[in-house]
Amino acid sequence: VQVLRIDEDPKKGERIGLSVKALAPRPEPAAPAPGAEGAERPARPAPPPPPRVGDVVQATVDKVESFGVFVRFAGGRGLVPASETGTPRGADLRRSFKVGDTLQALVSAIDEQGRIRLSKTEAEHAAERAEAREYMAKAPRAQGKGFGTLGDLLRQKLEKK
Repeated sequence: VQVLRIDEDPKKGERIGLSVKALAPRPEPAAPAPGAEGAERPARPAPPPPPRVGDVVQATVDKVESFGVFVRFAGGRGLVPASETGTPRGADLRRSFKVGDTLQALVSAIDEQGRIRLSKTEAEHAAERAEAREYMAKAPRAQGKGFGTLGDLLRQKLEKK
């Protein structure tokens, strides 16, 4: 072994730090011959960008606690509080979520320490709003001969009298 350090602490006594790995030489990786198969390593994919508030991410349940669900997603790890899971208040989250389940979650907040808070219910609302916008964009517009509003119908009836 190799002695790494000696600590002389009067309260704890003398302590000696040892290492076996420090003595063993590390073998250098063998470089393949130029032109040989595998000479060039494939480029690593770029890490995903860090999440921003408002992003909807595909998350995997990592851990279930009574106060919320910890999830892991591309770009980080965060907490979906119990109030944002879409379950009734006081419900046992372990019955609703299992480790490995996937869910859509919206990044609702990132604090100054980098902790990420997510919301399953807000992700569902965001999906519904996007679907409604898509429908409204595709829906045909009324060309002046529609039913109109209730106020328009009442005005027409009063004008006839």
